Amino acid sequence: MEQVFTKLFKSANICAKELELNEVSKVFKSEIEDLQGNMETLRPLLDPAMGQKQWDLVRTICRAITEDDSLFEDIEDPKYSYKCICDLELQDLKEQFSEIALHAAKEAELIKMLENVETFWKDQKITVQPYKNSQEAFILGNNEDMITRLDDTLLTLNNIMASRFVEGIRFRCEIQVRMFRQLQELLDEWAAHQ
Repeated sequence: MEQVFTKLFKSANICAKELELNEVSKVFKSEIEDLQGNMETLRPLLDPAMGQKQWDLVRTICRAITEDDSLFEDIEDPKYSYKCICDLELQDLKEQFSEIALHAAKEAELIKMLENVETFWKDQKITVQPYKNSQEAFILGNNEDMITRLDDTLLTLNNIMASRFVEGIRFRCEIQVRMFRQLQELLDEWAAHQ
């Protein structure tokens, strides 16, 4: 639909320039400009990052204007065509829809970053070696790569926590920060006492 719209917009501009005195070209351009405004309103709602939480916000905002409690209950319902959405006259909500979609996209990025951290650390093991050939006491082996990665992980988690879009995953991220700080303290103490 975006490609069709782009072609129509270019055609309308060409017609308006070449046929300046023609009323049809002016009406055509005006209609395409209206279409562009509607597309800008709808584009955020098509964002794949939009989840249940974001759709609940959209429903709340739209219901306040339309007074229709069933609005967007099933977003897959074919009744929500382009014409239907335009008939609802939601153009004034463009900024709110854009903000909701932006929040969803940024939160999805943060979730991906957090999942990458969790995936990496699932299979990591601390390298230890027996102390003076003893099978009962162990000292740390070479864990330089792990310690470097641990520092990077804490930096990543702190960046996630500093984001204004962290609210949806704040609790999960706080747990990870505490666990990795405890691991860092454990390794520091272990290295200091061996």
